[in-house]
Amino acid sequence: MILLTGTYNSLNAGDATMQRVAASQLEAAGHEVVIASPFPEIDASFHHPTKVIMSNRRRAAYLVLYSVVLPLHLATGRRFGRWLLCTDELRQTEQADFVVDLSGDMLTEDAGLAVGFSHMVPLLISYSVKTPYSLCAQSIGPFVRLKWLARFLLRRASFITVREDASIELLSQIGVSDVRRTADLAFLMTPAAPEAVPGLPARTDRMRLGVSISPILVNRYATSGADLVADLGAVLREVSEREGAEVLVVPHVTGPTATQDDRIPARLLATAIGENAILLEEDLEPEQRKGAIGTCDAFVGARMHANMAALSQAVAVSALGYSHKALGIMDLFGQRNAVLDGGSVDRATLAAEIDRLIESRSRRSDEIRRHLPEVIDLAGQNVQMILDATEKSVA
Repeated sequence: MILLTGTYNSLNAGDATMQRVAASQLEAAGHEVVIASPFPEIDASFHHPTKVIMSNRRRAAYLVLYSVVLPLHLATGRRFGRWLLCTDELRQTEQADFVVDLSGDMLTEDAGLAVGFSHMVPLLISYSVKTPYSLCAQSIGPFVRLKWLARFLLRRASFITVREDASIELLSQIGVSDVRRTADLAFLMTPAAPEAVPGLPARTDRMRLGVSISPILVNRYATSGADLVADLGAVLREVSEREGAEVLVVPHVTGPTATQDDRIPARLLATAIGENAILLEEDLEPEQRKGAIGTCDAFVGARMHANMAALSQAVAVSALGYSHKALGIMDLFGQRNAVLDGGSVDRATLAAEIDRLIESRSRRSDEIRRHLPEVIDLAGQNVQMILDATEKSVA
């Protein structure tokens, strides 16, 4: 059995995509898969019939417990897996042949000390019960206060794959060198046909420009006293009126709390754009969101997995980034110069970049298409490495 862990929940289309692709690929290869989720009440129906269990990594009492266990490991050399509270997560980890961590971009201190430590908990449990584990297709680091723990756990991983060279450099700084660059599992997901996407109008002869927006980026943009929704909305309104284009607004995260719900700023953005906006508010599967994005001629993305959905269908992208992951993933397709710092960009820069995107969309699309076979192969290598490592663990 292979245990998948590290993601947040299926209301985040990026997390949902990584888990669904991994589970489907491994199950197709004949393996039983179990998913550990902090929100099993949300994820159980989404992943059915794949089994979903509770992950305790976001529960304060367990974080305190695990913060005590690791020093005992280091001080005594003993493992205390059976001493830990007997949870389904512990039992399933102990029974697993292999554990795959899919933390995306959360194995870092950028999101706070508690979040970074919480994403190390599944690795600590795996180490405790002697189950081999890997870190698969992630953006990892940086670490400061947690670097000793990251070094301890990552050096003991069966393998580590990352999505960009910046992660390799950040890991080398803490003494972790056995790292391989691949590509995100999302590139392996097959999009739904456009006609199977609820609320998506059929294409006409009008240009269709897609956009995703994130509360994270809205908040970062606000630190400079500016309003991303107002600025981006004004630019897209002017562009849509000038070009006769429609603007498809695609929320990519819908919960579980209002502070994480893209639909809230997306509604405001659609209102700012005006009558040319098409807002997808339906409760969509990740394949449907990808199918909708694939109908666009160009895409402006503040959610990296939304950008991946566009890139994997050769749609030209301008990325509004807030970490090294955006630059690294766009660089896979020769699009390094199409990344804007979403925390500091202004309205004039947004307007200039979107104008360049529209003007160069055919050329950018051709360049992305040339890189696609290699990127898809890199993404598939993750699956093969998991299968090889699992076979080795049961041999």
